Amino acid sequence: MFLKKILIFIPFVLLIAMDISFAGQKSKPKVKESKQELIKKYILDLKYGSYERQNLAIQSLGRIGDTSVVPSLVEFLKNEMPWIRKSTAEALGNIGDKSAVPALVEAKG
Repeated sequence: MFLKKILIFIPFVLLIAMDISFAGQKSKPKVKESKQELIKKYILDLKYGSYERQNLAIQSLGRIGDTSVVPSLVEFLKNEMPWIRKSTAEALGNIGDKSAVPALVEAKG
């Protein structure tokens, strides 16, 4: 009987001990990359990445919505891959910068 009570009690003691040992540890805060750091990373993917990485970078830049990337994206409206051109047009539409309109009209041709 005594052994049965101890076996029931041991898990609670272990949980309390674990809670005490973790209480003193502070977790490191997650560091978010700044918008400009992300843009730099995606621009590098545009220049040097595979088609898949380029496509992901185009989509990500479109979601960020910074107008500074429009000149870099406009180049991809002439890409040989139709799905890259489509993603580029969508990204430029999401950004909404009027300076991209002539390139979009030309690409629609």
